[in-house]
Amino acid sequence: YRPHSIACVVIIGLRPTDEERAQGFEQYRHSLNGVHVITFDELVERLQSLYDLLVPGGAPTIALSDESVPL
Repeated sequence: YRPHSIACVVIIGLRPTDEERAQGFEQYRHSLNGVHVITFDELVERLQSLYDLLVPGGAPTIALSDESVPL
């Protein structure tokens, strides 16, 4: 156990669609030390990829929309 190696994960909002905002978000995300920032849509993508790898015969893809994200 090393307290200095504990990372924090923050799951927030959706990935910016505007190129300028996306660049700013990436810069901000990579400037944080010990904090991993992931958006809901990135999390869904990662989970879908993992599900696709684990389920034989291919799996239905889940479409993420603004309506499917809880407020």
